[in-house]
Amino acid sequence: MATVLDYSAGVPQAAAVRDAGYDGAVRYISPPRADWMRGKPIQRAEIDDFHVHGLDVAFVWQYGKEADSDVMRGRDGGLADARAAKQKLDELGCSNHPVFFAVDFAITLEQWNVTAVEYFRACCEILGRERVGIYGHSRVISWAVEDGVIANLGGGKHLAWQTIAWSWGELSDEAVLFQRAGQVTVGGIECDVNDVWHHYWGQKPVSEVAPQPQSQPESSGPIVVRYDADFTADMPGVGYRSIDSIQSICVHTVECPPERDGIAVAQWQTNPANGSSYNVLAGADGILILCNTDDFMPYAAGPTGNARCLHISLTGYARMSREDWLDDDAKLRRTAEQIASWSQLYDIPLEFIDADRLRAGARGVHGHAEISEAWREVNHTDPGPGFPYDVVLGYAQELRNTRQPNNPTPTPTPETPEQGEERIMIRWILDQLVGPEWDTKGPRFTGWKATEGKTFVDFVAGKIRLIPEIARTVATLPERLDRIEKMLTELQKQK
Repeated sequence: MATVLDYSAGVPQAAAVRDAGYDGAVRYISPPRADWMRGKPIQRAEIDDFHVHGLDVAFVWQYGKEADSDVMRGRDGGLADARAAKQKLDELGCSNHPVFFAVDFAITLEQWNVTAVEYFRACCEILGRERVGIYGHSRVISWAVEDGVIANLGGGKHLAWQTIAWSWGELSDEAVLFQRAGQVTVGGIECDVNDVWHHYWGQKPVSEVAPQPQSQPESSGPIVVRYDADFTADMPGVGYRSIDSIQSICVHTVECPPERDGIAVAQWQTNPANGSSYNVLAGADGILILCNTDDFMPYAAGPTGNARCLHISLTGYARMSREDWLDDDAKLRRTAEQIASWSQLYDIPLEFIDADRLRAGARGVHGHAEISEAWREVNHTDPGPGFPYDVVLGYAQELRNTRQPNNPTPTPTPETPEQGEERIMIRWILDQLVGPEWDTKGPRFTGWKATEGKTFVDFVAGKIRLIPEIARTVATLPERLDRIEKMLTELQKQK
């Protein structure tokens, strides 16, 4: 898979970028926001240096960040930034190149619908839609695609650059670039690393881009897992964590019959009193269940293991033999699908690591037994010596080699405007019903004005809590009416 850098603290030499194994960079054409951003904006000499060394360059505009995001200036901001971006590209001799406009914060759907989408519509007015891209989390990419404000590259791909931040472990099917967690140092400069998921990621003028035949699927792209059930709204866990803390993938057994229905197991785990949960559960017949998002620590393997590992558990026993496991190939393949997706998303090697390497900070795949031995916080030994790591990791490697999911979903037919409106309305309804989910910075959905800034569920719950007080008031009404009647009688006698 091709990889490219992005950076703003300085400018590494193109030779250093090439020698480190990268294929190019996405570079800022916006001015610096702070003094330490000595790499903003890109200069013509850097572009020439890249081309001499066989490297490609794409462009991004970002001045503000969370507190003063460019896109929250709406239409006027979009017009101003798109004109400035166009002028800078003309100065660089890169006219007709596209630009990614950054949404570098946890933008909400309401912020998008009210303000940010107008910023992108304005950018399209100035540059043309075919030259407008977006950088942001997985959901804002989908919103931009739905609203038709970024370039459509065909084959389900758009000019979208996903960041792992605020994406909650989701991968965008539409994206052409994916920004990993963590940084690397290249030529003395701290850089972000990005996976390239499409043959075109903004590195050429749009006039030079030859469309790929639609009948030929992309050989690259994210491994998107299709779950058979989602219990994240009800599943208990320890709490949220930074995805930068993720080190490895841990395999467990539920310690139940291998033919046990995974849905039933997940339902049992929703009771916090049972003190058991995972990120993903693999049940009989290859059923795969999402239990907790990647940024949420399940009750799985002690404090350190919960914080550092992604956890997948299979219905079965640690005492099962290799032959027992191999008899359930569908479950092993779905497990491999999840492991391959995590491996791609978090750059985790598909290799087994023992307790010593796990304790030392190595990245890889292991079982609950290795966590027990590494940190001595638990004493479990699953998934047992018979678990066929070699087979599961082999399946996962096949998926990584092709970068396609084990059960790819056919490309959907384009939806009508009416269907798009219905889908947006369904999402709004679900936002109201599920209640506010929280990340490290606060609620992801804060509700509507009509319900006092609360979700529908919390609004109704608040009113229900008033029922005892109302009941007490009603219970006193007869006594109050009696007093009023007596007062009226006395007044009549006085007359």
